[in-house]
Amino acid sequence: MNPSASKNITIFFVGTLLVLIIIVGFVGYRFYQNIEKNQTISSLPTETVITRPSETIDALYQKYLNSINIDESLSGDILVTTLKKTDQLETISLDIGSVPALDTFKYDLETKSFKTWLDSTVVDYPIYHPDQEKNLNSTIFVARPTKVDSNGMQILNPGIFLFKDQSVLEVSIPESVSETLSYRARLPKLSPQGDRFLYNVQAWDSSEEETSFTDTDSWDIVIGSLSGESYEKFADGYGGQWIEADEQLYVMFIDAGGLKIKQYIPNTDHETTQEFLLVSEAYQYGLRNQFSISSDGTYFVTSYPVHPSRGNSSVDIYELTLGESSEPSASLVHRIGLSQGDSGFWPLFSPDDRYVSMQVLSSKTSGNSMKIYDMVTKSFKEDIPFNDFVFDISFNTDWVIEN
Repeated sequence: MNPSASKNITIFFVGTLLVLIIIVGFVGYRFYQNIEKNQTISSLPTETVITRPSETIDALYQKYLNSINIDESLSGDILVTTLKKTDQLETISLDIGSVPALDTFKYDLETKSFKTWLDSTVVDYPIYHPDQEKNLNSTIFVARPTKVDSNGMQILNPGIFLFKDQSVLEVSIPESVSETLSYRARLPKLSPQGDRFLYNVQAWDSSEEETSFTDTDSWDIVIGSLSGESYEKFADGYGGQWIEADEQLYVMFIDAGGLKIKQYIPNTDHETTQEFLLVSEAYQYGLRNQFSISSDGTYFVTSYPVHPSRGNSSVDIYELTLGESSEPSASLVHRIGLSQGDSGFWPLFSPDDRYVSMQVLSSKTSGNSMKIYDMVTKSFKEDIPFNDFVFDISFNTDWVIEN
């Protein structure tokens, strides 16, 4: 064989090998992309990722659009528990010290301005984490601190109150908790029937060292009757929210393992009720993850704030499947991607589910904001400056339409 022919054969084999490497690399990349973008998370106790073709995701997204009011206008108020930076020196005087006076503001989407929610003529103490039950015309919230923690920032031993018919009713907390323990209470939610409420509590013996607020495993979800006659520990976890489906009540909540759901049956041993894992990510879940339920209880939105070094943050919408014939499960419907270095917190559906609001912590000089995403156009519609407030102690808790 002459040298020229040998050279041509060598070039052919090398070229063929390069083409094969490029094809294998491209297929591997598309496979990885498919896992990342089009995953459905099973309800099994361990994480199970099932890849789905983009056509299935498109069908689920279209199903979502068919279930909402696509003509919903951008209106109402977003309730935000926060602290204005200019108010940090205004404190509540207590026997053991003072604490910055957090308050609940409402952002009016029509006037595009922040205002204090419920003025002093109705209540004369700060309000935290309000949740408005629209069908019952009632709002439950946490208020009136009596202690501060070692940081001087977190509110301890507060009360839980119900605002109805222009009057405020205090909901009793068991004396076994309020008299012997120090505790934090967060995010109360009225049941769909309005006879019970759940709240998140973290308690420790007053004579012992204070428990860290960020210790996810130390939080409990407690369910009580508005009459104060009964209280039940429902689960270990944080951020519980009610869901009603097929005349059954469920509670969705967060713990270190992920986003879970569990059926609520009154006056039963909740330790024996099975929990189902809906969403689990590669990193540990915690208080930095939050979620919100759609108006009909069939969808939820959850946030994945991550450090910029670990990739892009996202806010994801899932379809929730509940039924007696199968275990609860969740399927990814749409992923709201955020800019590199931004992290989303406290996502909320609008009253008719067309829009999703969120607090966005930015690594850019433009600063932090509240953003509103349109599920119909798949784009952000509002970018609300949030630099006047202390982001780390701000909580988007409800999106309401005033009657």
